[in-house]
Amino acid sequence: MISSIFTGTGVDVVVEKLLDNWNAKAEPILGLNELQCMTDTACEKNLILASIVEKEVPGLEDQKIVAGILLKRLTIGMYLDLDSTICYVKEASDTLSTAGCYPLTPLDFKIDSPYNTYSYKGLPPTPIGNPGISAISAVENPESSSYWYYLSDPKTKKTIFAKTLGEQNANRRIYLGF
Repeated sequence: MISSIFTGTGVDVVVEKLLDNWNAKAEPILGLNELQCMTDTACEKNLILASIVEKEVPGLEDQKIVAGILLKRLTIGMYLDLDSTICYVKEASDTLSTAGCYPLTPLDFKIDSPYNTYSYKGLPPTPIGNPGISAISAVENPESSSYWYYLSDPKTKKTIFAKTLGEQNANRRIYLGF
């Protein structure tokens, strides 16, 4: 576990603590240390996907299902269509409002960025955040399901899954109001 980092702590100490934390938590799951993972394409892709899963849904069981859904979409070349990647672009941009990501507007989905998974197929070029252990575990052990879609109920934060686009659109009307 990473210990506290205080103001004035040297960069070398911070980096050492972060690497120790990786070695204690992520290496046992991935089977690679941080340097090996940075040069291993599969590990790098899994960390990008885990960063998305981390932002998309809470809880290991839902994360496993979502990881399975996203891997299926990637396999067939389907757009990932992820709000979390739009939020990443909005939050990282100096030219857009950073007062918060939601609600997303129709213009947000037109942002030209390789992180816009509504416009670009495949994974974004880098992680969109720091994945937790449960998200990394979910990507390493995804759950196969008949689902292709999901959304989060904004009131309960419960993940609502759908097998078809028709079901997803109905869920969007019910839970998101559009």
